[in-house]
Amino acid sequence: MAEDWYLDAGQQRLNDISAQRSQAMADLEAAKVRYDSDSASDAIQRIADCDAQRTNLMNLYQQYWNAQNPPQPPAPTKEERMAKPWDRMNYADVWEISKSKYGPPDEAMFRAGMAEAARRRGRGE
Repeated sequence: MAEDWYLDAGQQRLNDISAQRSQAMADLEAAKVRYDSDSASDAIQRIADCDAQRTNLMNLYQQYWNAQNPPQPPAPTKEERMAKPWDRMNYADVWEISKSKYGPPDEAMFRAGMAEAARRRGRGE
């Protein structure tokens, strides 16, 4: 994927949250060894806060990704493909139209036709 400043900044923040959570987990284990319930409570709260921050950051990432990648339009039906004018069709449309009850056309011949069409366009025909 191309460089994206927003994604890079988000990744850095995610790394920071992960480091904070790891530190809180280590503090929780140290409090457990010392039987220090106050420190343990503080560490547990920091772990919960880190988890909530990570969830919020991932939700924000999903919203950003959805904004950058809109959903694909639904595939056209056979009737819509058949109604499309020839100058608006692509090779996938032609391939689908050329299928018959006997199966698809010869792929090598189809590709040769595509190459010939490209050559003719190149000559201005």
